[in-house]
Amino acid sequence: ELARGKKRACLVVCDHTRPMPSRALLEPVLFLLEQNGLTPNQITILIATGLHRPCTSEEVHSSLGERIPARYAVVSHNAHNPAELIRLKGYDDPPFMVNRHFVEADLKIATGMVEPHLVAGYSGGCKMVAPGLAGLDTIRFMHGAPMMDHPKVGPGKTEDNPFLEMTRKIARAAGLDFILNIVRNRDMAICKVFAGEPLSTHEAAIAYKASISVATLDQPVDIAITSGGGIPLDRTLYQSVKGTCGAAPIVRPGGAVIVASPCNEGIGSPNYKRLFDEAKDIKKYLEMIFCPGFFQIDQWGVQQYFRVMENKRVIFHSTHISPDQLKSYHFEPAPDFQEAINRCLEEYGPSPRVAVIPEGPYLVAGIRGQRTEA
Repeated sequence: ELARGKKRACLVVCDHTRPMPSRALLEPVLFLLEQNGLTPNQITILIATGLHRPCTSEEVHSSLGERIPARYAVVSHNAHNPAELIRLKGYDDPPFMVNRHFVEADLKIATGMVEPHLVAGYSGGCKMVAPGLAGLDTIRFMHGAPMMDHPKVGPGKTEDNPFLEMTRKIARAAGLDFILNIVRNRDMAICKVFAGEPLSTHEAAIAYKASISVATLDQPVDIAITSGGGIPLDRTLYQSVKGTCGAAPIVRPGGAVIVASPCNEGIGSPNYKRLFDEAKDIKKYLEMIFCPGFFQIDQWGVQQYFRVMENKRVIFHSTHISPDQLKSYHFEPAPDFQEAINRCLEEYGPSPRVAVIPEGPYLVAGIRGQRTEA
């Protein structure tokens, strides 16, 4: 119904950092668009990269298959190119800058996956528009140190979450018409699909996801053993912060978060690595990022790790980052994962409280009586 009479459609999909079956979602949508009057050259598939690097041709074909890129225009968002952005009128502080392909379309559809998210509470919904399709100045505000430190921001937190509220405000201003979101179970199989008006549909998806992914304990643990979350989230140290921070709320001060994440692509972006290289002192780094006017791309990832490290140990097992490098970044390296677990069991003995979170960032862990809401 929405497609009838439209001249230009934009479909938003996840980039290579998300385990999203985009082809499976796009094929029926594209079929319906063409059945209702849109031609392939009137349809743009826009990859929501945020500030991530553009997708390679191999990554595009891995996500979308061969037929879709051959038939439709596929574009990676570039937050750094002013020519590709439109500043939305009436929104100047902070500026709402969104990808031109999206804003200028008269039918705007976002696909996505609803899962616990480090900042937004849950992913999917309007987050695909902002920060997914936002400009650097918009993302600068959304990922600034004050926003990252806000008490209402965090995995599973949606009530009065200023980051989530901003994603919805920007998407509404940019004209998002429709979302198609999936929920996966612990085996990563699609178990539910939600489609329709953006806000109510996302709320319904969050409620369902929370029903299968929130777990609470009566009291904090001494040790939490977790993971980076599997491919693609465990490819870099940057993405692995989600598993680390997801486990941290249930660990007592002085306790340990033990993380297994191969990081086969290393640290992350060059700027992210540089921030870690230069951060010789955790306290000074956290003070620096709150200085007026200070902003560096990817600073929030280091900030989130360091916030955990302020009062907890982060013991990190990686097969692709050297122990010396991890140590220089203020982690406790764990070349032998089992040995690290055994050592912590002894150090926190004789009967330490231990939690194991195999799914890493896909679980919202909390302490009963503390707010972990959906």
